[in-house]
Amino acid sequence: MKVTYILPIYWPAIGGCELHTRHLVNLIGYSHEVRVITLLDNQKDKEKGGEFWFGGVLCAPKHNKFYHDGNIVITKLGLTVYERWLAFVLVKTQTNKIPKPIKKITLRLLVNLYAKKLASIIGETDIIHAVHCGVAWFDMAALHLAKRLKIPFIYTALSHLYKKNATYIAHITIKELPFTERGPVNQIWLNTCYQADAIITMTDFEREFFLKNKINTNVYTTGVGAIVTTNVTGDFKERYGFLDKFMVLFLGRNNKDKGVEELLNATRLVWQKNPDVYFVFAGPLEFGVEELFKHYADSRIILCGPLETEDKSSALKSSDIICIPSVVESLGGVFLEAWTFKKPVIAADIPPIRELSGGGQGGVLIKPTPENIANAILLLLDNPNLRQTMGTWGKRMVNDKYNWQHIASTVEQIYQSAKS
Repeated sequence: MKVTYILPIYWPAIGGCELHTRHLVNLIGYSHEVRVITLLDNQKDKEKGGEFWFGGVLCAPKHNKFYHDGNIVITKLGLTVYERWLAFVLVKTQTNKIPKPIKKITLRLLVNLYAKKLASIIGETDIIHAVHCGVAWFDMAALHLAKRLKIPFIYTALSHLYKKNATYIAHITIKELPFTERGPVNQIWLNTCYQADAIITMTDFEREFFLKNKINTNVYTTGVGAIVTTNVTGDFKERYGFLDKFMVLFLGRNNKDKGVEELLNATRLVWQKNPDVYFVFAGPLEFGVEELFKHYADSRIILCGPLETEDKSSALKSSDIICIPSVVESLGGVFLEAWTFKKPVIAADIPPIRELSGGGQGGVLIKPTPENIANAILLLLDNPNLRQTMGTWGKRMVNDKYNWQHIASTVEQIYQSAKS
């Protein structure tokens, strides 16, 4: 098959969507002809303007930019100066301040603009697979192109189908969704879900939402897998000079939605009872969070920045606890990576993580306040047997359910089913 992946941001930009899609693309690329079309390919542009779509529009190159990842060709979509500013104006109208009739017209113009740009470069393809990373109008443009070409449209509808810090809603309704104007969940995203030939979800919680609300009947849960290497050499603690101390690892995009500030506040509460704990923050610093770290200067807080796979794996292997109290997750692939090394996790008690962790069998689920985070860290540090039990459970679960070869095979079956 010829498969085209369309998503607003892609490697070498760093994030769960970017990295896990890249891994899937490369696996599918072993057996099929694959290409990728994206708007953004770096962290710098991703953060411009404070809204995710901003950089993808105003930082677009004047001409299409092509680059390779092995045998995979990636196209960064180009816009002329006129198209760039037209797109910017049209996107800005997608707000409740604009009357609905006008907003409907401007959305149509925006979608048509990007569908036309995609059509000019896509060539022959059998499948369009769009991955939602917060830019719903780009997804809809991909949908319109698929309909025009009369080929299947597969949609990985990554979204946070719950309210932050809300209690679990077994059968969440459309009315209960936290709709935003240009964010992860909005009416454009929902309309795309209705029209997709198949929807891929990360969890059964997500899948039940689409089925219970009769949004789509072809919904498949695939999840993702860990992106690590188990052939780790050297010791991460030794490299940073705290070989005989405890290590709590935060791994991912460092921003406020991921719980960075709450974890930083928890450090002082932990040190009151156990001063020999080091906190390592690995991953890109996003949306001004570097200013936050300046208020918590301490030799026991280590900023590593983004890590390549081998260094990331070394950090995971050397850590005692992985703590990522994020309230915005569709699955939480980083927890799979922690469990690959039999490490216990501390996470926010939100539906995707509750499902992923077996209700807390692989770690401690909390409402992410500094006090709760500190208490969870101290609980695990004081109970090595509990750490081992949770880590072992996670390792077994990853091996059984979140194997990349199985995931890729499932996605191929979805493609074949959509084509038939």
